[in-house]
Amino acid sequence: MSAKAEPRGLSIRAYARWRRERGLPGQSPQAVCEALRTGRIERNRDGKITPETADRDWLDRTTRSPGGGGPSGAASLVERQIEKQSLEVALRRNRLEREAGQTVDLAELRPRLSEIHRTLRDQLLAVGQRVAADVLALEDMGSVAAAIETAIRAELEAFVAERGANS
Repeated sequence: MSAKAEPRGLSIRAYARWRRERGLPGQSPQAVCEALRTGRIERNRDGKITPETADRDWLDRTTRSPGGGGPSGAASLVERQIEKQSLEVALRRNRLEREAGQTVDLAELRPRLSEIHRTLRDQLLAVGQRVAADVLALEDMGSVAAAIETAIRAELEAFVAERGANS
């Protein structure tokens, strides 16, 4: 009487390698762990994964994509790989631009921008005090508006000229 052979089980890494060798999606240990976590595949009683059963379960329990194509798991894996590669390219481009001096670090720029903002605000708020006496002597609204506009314009031009000299 021959004993029935127990199905051979694989570890998570070995099963990922099994899938990679066969060109199936889910070729990393992380993908296999995700499939176990979501119930797409199951472990045997001994905690191992039977590859033939798991492959069949993986295919049967993977939601098909709306277009009737392959499993969405495969499509999402490719999409994630493309997204990861795109992100890596963007990060490399950003690093190169920073090294070339084409970009600046926002954390370094914020304090400087706050200082510039405060200076401009204070200078513009002081315009009222400077033109008050002159405006008081004017008789029509058009002249008052023109005097205020001229004072503000002069203040802005002085501010820009000062910043240009400091750059």
